[in-house]
Amino acid sequence: MLIRTRITLLACAAIFSVVAAFYVEYRNIDKNITQLKHAHVLIQEAKYLSALVHSLQKERGLSGGFLLKHTGLSADALNQQRKRTNLLLAEHANNLKQIKIDVFFRHLIKEIAFTRAQIDADRANWKEVRNWYSKQIEKFLDIITQESNGNISLISFYPIINLSLARENLGILRAEINRLYLKKFSQSALQDIASATKFYQAYSNSFRSFLRDSTPYLRERFETKVVNLSYQQVIDEIENALLGTPQKESLNAPTIWWDKVTRAIDFLKQIEEAHFKSASAQIAEEVSHKETYLWQYGVSAIILTCLVSLIAVLTILRILQALNILLKSLDSVVSTQDFAMRICNTREHDEFGRIALSVNSLLDFTDRVIKEKDDIANTDLLTGLMNRRSFLKRCRDELKRDDRHAHGVALIFCDLDYFKKINDIYGHGCGDLVLQRFSQLLLNNSRSTDTVARWGGEEFILLIHNSRRELLEILSEKLRAAVERLSVPPIEHLSCSFGIATRQHNEPFELLCNRADEALYKAKALGRNQVCFAEDLKS
Repeated sequence: MLIRTRITLLACAAIFSVVAAFYVEYRNIDKNITQLKHAHVLIQEAKYLSALVHSLQKERGLSGGFLLKHTGLSADALNQQRKRTNLLLAEHANNLKQIKIDVFFRHLIKEIAFTRAQIDADRANWKEVRNWYSKQIEKFLDIITQESNGNISLISFYPIINLSLARENLGILRAEINRLYLKKFSQSALQDIASATKFYQAYSNSFRSFLRDSTPYLRERFETKVVNLSYQQVIDEIENALLGTPQKESLNAPTIWWDKVTRAIDFLKQIEEAHFKSASAQIAEEVSHKETYLWQYGVSAIILTCLVSLIAVLTILRILQALNILLKSLDSVVSTQDFAMRICNTREHDEFGRIALSVNSLLDFTDRVIKEKDDIANTDLLTGLMNRRSFLKRCRDELKRDDRHAHGVALIFCDLDYFKKINDIYGHGCGDLVLQRFSQLLLNNSRSTDTVARWGGEEFILLIHNSRRELLEILSEKLRAAVERLSVPPIEHLSCSFGIATRQHNEPFELLCNRADEALYKAKALGRNQVCFAEDLKS
């Protein structure tokens, strides 16, 4: 697998990991919000069931009084309470969305109709009625306990459950003692005191549990709304009634007792509703906080994901671009053997820029070494002119160009006269100096478009980009006269012979060179220190 492929896959994996991490956290927060909303709905439904329990408790107490004395007043009160209960029962479909107890409600509606008919027909005794109502109320309290357990972790429902149980037992006590008052605490009624005592003990236990588990807010509500009003009077009257010493006021008018204990139960219900309200507000605040956090988190996650993705994409593009430039440049250098090429780099501040600079430095060094090698291979070390090898390569290129454009070329052979005598008389050092001075003379007196080279020994050659005889005569005579004026002490006189050949149509270099060489030998034969054209030899 290519490195660029691995880098791309690695970057994609990194981006995916970031997105996945943000998504998982987002889902967890959203799930928590959903749970809180679910808990908020459960609180509202528990509040509805608590109201239904409260209504059933009142109906149970009034039913007990009605069974004892069939008066118009008790019948009216019972019928009013039954209407309130029926209204709550009819609303269960609208108030219960998550707590699914439709079957239980259908059975309850049928059974309560039957129980009411039995009460109205005076075919039911109090204990059966009390136990039936208590059973239904206990089912509702069990449903509230089951639904709140584990589903509402933010709010503790144990104090409310204990308060509901205390309210239930207080409701039974209301009915039991109400019957005692209606019976005027007669001898036949005293047997009911034992049953009422049992419910009072259950009430006391539930209420102590409520005080123990309740929050400071609930305890404060209880002290301000219940204890400071008539709660203690109700408790005292219950205890006196259970001892067989009822209050005369209530004994003469049982409705006074009913109103007192009903107010106490209503105050307990208010505490319960206050808890539901506080719990709903707390959950609503938590939901609002979570939703705000979720929105902020979502926006931040999107921004960070885009930023990470942008950095990753830019990094990948930079890496791939740098690798592509590096590989193409190196492939081009290798394929063309042109070490003068350089890696293009517009960013020198990152690692790839430094790599490019280092590779360019290496190419600079390589190019310099190669040029030095080429200079050594193509340059005559003594004179600094082109050597024979380099000159031949240049001539082939120029002759090809002349084949295409026919601008005309010519060769001039130059040979110093009696150079061997100079070496023999003055030594090779002086001879080398003559060659160097002669080379400089050729360069100084030739055109920039002409090519000057050392052919070998004291023999030099010029490639002229023109084939006009007049120009060649002027140039060669200029060079010959300049040599005569050249002073290289201790040598008194120097001269040079010239052989010139102009290229015929597409003439090969070897033939052109031979003709120029023949013209040089003719100049030597004619007495040296003169110019001879190859074209004149034919005539």
